[in-house]
Amino acid sequence: MSGFDINKAARMMRAGDEFSQTNKKLKLAVFSFIEWLVEQVGYHQFPPAEEFGWVLEKKGDNKIRLGFKSDRSGWLSVTANSDEEQRYQIVEFCATLAGNGGEKLLSWLEQEVQERERMFKGLEEVLRIIRVES
Repeated sequence: MSGFDINKAARMMRAGDEFSQTNKKLKLAVFSFIEWLVEQVGYHQFPPAEEFGWVLEKKGDNKIRLGFKSDRSGWLSVTANSDEEQRYQIVEFCATLAGNGGEKLLSWLEQEVQERERMFKGLEEVLRIIRVES
């Protein structure tokens, strides 16, 4: 007899709920990363999109779109603070971030940090000279 097994059904429901919660956590993590990235670099400061593979855009009042070039699927985007279904785009975003695209983004971010440090040191030097001469 292969009737309905309540225990098996309950296990399947728990597994489905855990999977759903994991998807929600991943989605929130990606949204948080995008918001952090905007805080670090602002909009439209990336190198040209075609050669760099990343682009940030503001969409409406509180939505941020991060476009990226996936090795497997071409250009895709994830929109932070969006209720629309983006499961495939989020998975591709994570794969891109973990691959060559992520290396390119990380390298660029490191260069930006170094450039900002150089600018800050130069500004400090100018201010020191102005104070000495005053």
